[in-house]
Amino acid sequence: MNDNYNIEELAIKFFPYPTPNPGQIEAIVQTIKNIINGDNHIIIEAPTGVGKSVIAATIHKVMRHIKPSFRTTIITATKGLQDQYTEDFNFVTDLKGKQNYPCIQGSDVGPYGSIQCKSKLRSGKCSLDVCPYVKQRAVWCKEADFRITNNAFQIKAPPQLVMLPETKADLIICDESHELDETILDHTKLEFTAKDFVELGNLGKFNSQKMISQLPEIFKGIKFGEAFYPNKEQLQEIKVIYVECETLISEFESLIEEDPKAEGKYAPSIEVLSELSDKLYIIYSSGEECEWIKLEAKDGKLELKAVYASSVSHYGLFRKCEQFVHMSATICGTKEYARALGLKNYSEITIDNTIPVDNRKVIVIAKHSLHKYFKDWDSYFGLMNSVLKKHKNERGLIHTVSFDLANRIKDSLPEDQRERILISNNRKEIMEYIRSRPDAIIASLSIEKGYDFKGDLARFQIIAKIPYGFLGDPHIRLNTERSDAWYARKSILRLVQACGRAVRGVDDYAKTYIMDAQILKLLTNHDTIFPDWFLDSLVILE
Repeated sequence: MNDNYNIEELAIKFFPYPTPNPGQIEAIVQTIKNIINGDNHIIIEAPTGVGKSVIAATIHKVMRHIKPSFRTTIITATKGLQDQYTEDFNFVTDLKGKQNYPCIQGSDVGPYGSIQCKSKLRSGKCSLDVCPYVKQRAVWCKEADFRITNNAFQIKAPPQLVMLPETKADLIICDESHELDETILDHTKLEFTAKDFVELGNLGKFNSQKMISQLPEIFKGIKFGEAFYPNKEQLQEIKVIYVECETLISEFESLIEEDPKAEGKYAPSIEVLSELSDKLYIIYSSGEECEWIKLEAKDGKLELKAVYASSVSHYGLFRKCEQFVHMSATICGTKEYARALGLKNYSEITIDNTIPVDNRKVIVIAKHSLHKYFKDWDSYFGLMNSVLKKHKNERGLIHTVSFDLANRIKDSLPEDQRERILISNNRKEIMEYIRSRPDAIIASLSIEKGYDFKGDLARFQIIAKIPYGFLGDPHIRLNTERSDAWYARKSILRLVQACGRAVRGVDDYAKTYIMDAQILKLLTNHDTIFPDWFLDSLVILE
């Protein structure tokens, strides 16, 4: 790659807006230099509101100028963030989940890959050539140079979709990457249901169907929620089923080559087998040193999840591209982030928070600690009402950890406050409502990331409760038992993300209220995990 370029001039040339925010051009320039230098992983920690999506888009434009064949994939944790990219940049190609592409034959058919869809394809009543999802996926995979999708697709996609010369990206940018370890764990876990392979029997592969359906039996001696290391015998049995899956895939692909019209008949089974094969290979290739936890095993079902993302990150994601940019406002410790993902060769770039502290104050109202035995709800709701009255003519947000809490808050308030509040997790509904009235309030558990409430879309926000992880989840419980700091960091990541939803640029401003005194425990025991710029913004009212 020719490096005789003035990177700063190119960054300014391709920057999509007249004036960059402080730190944006510097981050773009340094990242591009690191890409040209061959760094495998570049970690950018940039405060909320700096404009990370613009950084990503400009990096692609400059790299495309330097190397005309350059392809960039953005992966995100939420559909909302995908929408934000497509709204801001008309040159990005978007690929969402299958359920977002209704079948042209009617809603009763379901998304691509559903039972009804497979039946239509097998009978010849439908064709992949007209499937909205398959057509968009083909454009995304083979034609688009700047493309965005969800984390799940990039991790779960088989090699032919993202690793062939005509489909592979030169650079993957992971936006909101602070959740990447959890994302990799969630989408490399084995989720097996025997009924998904009934189709093999319909295709005459009864013995194969029977063999694959025995998969849960391999781990029948492991209890629910128990962590374990697979033994040699279990790994060998996994390998046998893996080989059977690969054999069937090859056989079906050969049949399609002989008769292209048979693609509709065999393609859905190939996809199901490919996904299972990938997951089995992860378990087999990770060997006896990778620790797993059993999350389900009944009624022909089996769910296994790696305990640590570093054990499966290479196969799940990092083998699918040579270079990665990780972007987040809440890395909260680069070394811990890199350790969790198993990164060895990485560089880091930090952008200072240039938003004036007075514009982003976080006020801690430490009167109530919302632990599981908390009962003084009348006092808490009264205090919530007082905060809302201070902002009676302004739009705002209430971050709740559940719909139950959102409803309890709304029901407790006087009529004049209740009528302001919409409880929703639907992005379109949320954005339409917040724009519809000057005193609108959104109460939701799903707006702590991937939303941009800039300007007067939100002049205040309330963190109703510290977002601790659910200890009923065996994986969360296991990691918490092994490291209290792990559990604290996960909560801090979510908290800092939520606090950044309302102040989106250097000229923006909003007040944030944290109404749960449990933050004091986090500040006392884990203050080093918080970003310095976040600590600078705190005002604690005892």
